[in-house]
Amino acid sequence: MHTTIEYTRPEIINKYKKQKAFIDCKTPHAIIEATSKAGKTVGCIVWLFEKALADIPGRESKEGTYYWWVAPVSAVSKIAFRRMKRFIQPKEMFTYNDTELSITLPNGACMVFKSADHPDSLYGEDVYGAVLDEASRMKEDAYIAVDSTLTATEGEMRIIGNVKGTANWNYELARKVEAGLLPSWSYFKLTAGDAVEAGVLKQHILDEKRSRLPEGVFLELYYAIPFVNSSNKFCFAFEEKKHI
Repeated sequence: MHTTIEYTRPEIINKYKKQKAFIDCKTPHAIIEATSKAGKTVGCIVWLFEKALADIPGRESKEGTYYWWVAPVSAVSKIAFRRMKRFIQPKEMFTYNDTELSITLPNGACMVFKSADHPDSLYGEDVYGAVLDEASRMKEDAYIAVDSTLTATEGEMRIIGNVKGTANWNYELARKVEAGLLPSWSYFKLTAGDAVEAGVLKQHILDEKRSRLPEGVFLELYYAIPFVNSSNKFCFAFEEKKHI
């Protein structure tokens, strides 16, 4: 017995070209350095849902296949879980477990929203697709654990998060991908300026933030320009700075 599911991608995704690019990129893995309210979470909600919904070549059913959303702590995972519940319609087609933070689709695929605060607990499962949310605030051990779960399935991954300084594994990985050193990865950057241009963030809100936040905090949160060190110096890329 086969279940036919009709799915229409939200039109706003197609209009936001930079967001659509990382959802649809052809490489198995992608890292997205994105600022606050630039659309990274919404984009990955769409990506994970579409992966869970799509067919797996050679398999008649997706029963027992897992797709993970992993965040640094459970409180952040719950935010994504609630947003995914709001995103998918009609709700009666899906089975929700609010205790396990899981959503089972009619095709048997299961999206699970997990915490990375105990990386050892992430080993063992075979996972077909994963999102690492707020990765710059996550332990590298958690990234390694999730990556291991994708090995047997050749699963795909999207890594998203704010830029948070330069002394962390997420920043170092992003530089390798951006430099083209990892062929199976793609690099993307979304800033608040991109979100304004796409119409998902209003310019006056961005201007208000800039007027009252310390410059370094503003640039890191809204333009993905990191602190070089604790002495209040910053990494300014000329191409980015000229648009600020």
